[in-house]
Amino acid sequence: MFGRTASFTCSSVPSVSSVVKVVPDVLPRVGLVPSSDAAITAALVEGATRAFDEARAAGGPDLALVVGGTSSNWSSAASEAVRLACDERVVALIGPPDRSLAHPVAQAATRCRVPMLSTSRAASVVGAGSKYVTSVVPAEASDVDLPALPRDAWLAAGREAALVALATVRRSGLSRAAFVAAAPDATAVTKAK
Repeated sequence: MFGRTASFTCSSVPSVSSVVKVVPDVLPRVGLVPSSDAAITAALVEGATRAFDEARAAGGPDLALVVGGTSSNWSSAASEAVRLACDERVVALIGPPDRSLAHPVAQAATRCRVPMLSTSRAASVVGAGSKYVTSVVPAEASDVDLPALPRDAWLAAGREAALVALATVRRSGLSRAAFVAAAPDATAVTKAK
C-alpha cells in the first residue's frame, strides 16, 4: 500500500454541510441554578416562568427556562452552571441568591463566557468586576437570612431576571457576546436598594 495514493474528486467527497450538522451556539433557553433552599428556588422559577409566559403570549421572544439540578455546595453549583452553559447551551444563567453558591456560579459563568443574572445581594458577587455578571436582586433582600424574606421577594427576583433576559435578547438576539454587551449594568430593582 505504501507508495499508492488515493485520488478523490470533489463529487466523491461529501460536503462539510452534509456531514456536520451545524447547530447554533446557544438555544432560546435561560438556565437557572437552584438555591440550596427549595422554596426560594420554586419562587424564582415561578417568577421567571410567568415573565416568559407573558412574553410568549405577547409575541415573544420565546425563551424557555431550564432549571438545573439541586445545588448544595460550591462544587455542585459550579458544575451545574457549566452543564447548563455547555450541555443545555443557554443564552444566560439566573444565579442562586445564596452567597456560598453565587460566587462559584459567577466564576463558572465568567469562565464559560455565559452571562449570569445574579439574584444574590452579596456585593462581592458583582463587585469582582466580571462583565458576565449583572445584578438582579429584590430591593429588600439580604444575603444573611434568605428564608426569612417573603416569597414575593423571590418571585420578584425571578421575574426581574427573566425580564432582563427578555429585554436583552430583544436588543441583542441569541448571542452570548451580544447579550453581555447589551445587558444593563444594573436594573431598576438593583438601583432601588
